[in-house]
Amino acid sequence: MSDAPPQPASPVLAPDGLADGLVPPVPILSLRVVCLDADPPAAESLGTLLRLFGADVRVCPDAAAALAAADAFRPDVAIVGVAHGSADGCEVAPQVRDRAAGRPVLLVALTAAGDVEAPRRTALYGFNHTFVKPVEPRALVQALIEFQDLKDAAG
Repeated sequence: MSDAPPQPASPVLAPDGLADGLVPPVPILSLRVVCLDADPPAAESLGTLLRLFGADVRVCPDAAAALAAADAFRPDVAIVGVAHGSADGCEVAPQVRDRAAGRPVLLVALTAAGDVEAPRRTALYGFNHTFVKPVEPRALVQALIEFQDLKDAAG
């Protein structure tokens, strides 16, 4: 019998790169992310989640701040809340991509509209993914991992 205290079991990564319970054993995202949502606590919560996964996150209170961050911070990803019937977030996202000067930028829409038309509407503005609020964290993080892998493979 050993007097040494028991060592915690090391987390095992699932095939999708995420540990059970969603908390990664090591940072797995090396992306710069801008979050813009009309609901500041939701945007802050999302920023906190992504930071746990290693992302460098800027939470922006409005469209002007998101565009300023696009210029100064040069995000890899823009996660933008889009209101049903409002083009506000939909108008910001393509501007973020335009400011990237040819760098790949993943555009993610968050919408409360769960209808089948939401992804089609957001795709018209250049969004790569559309998630219905409340977003399922595993699905969002997996989309970011896949983008990061493509970006890394491209060099």
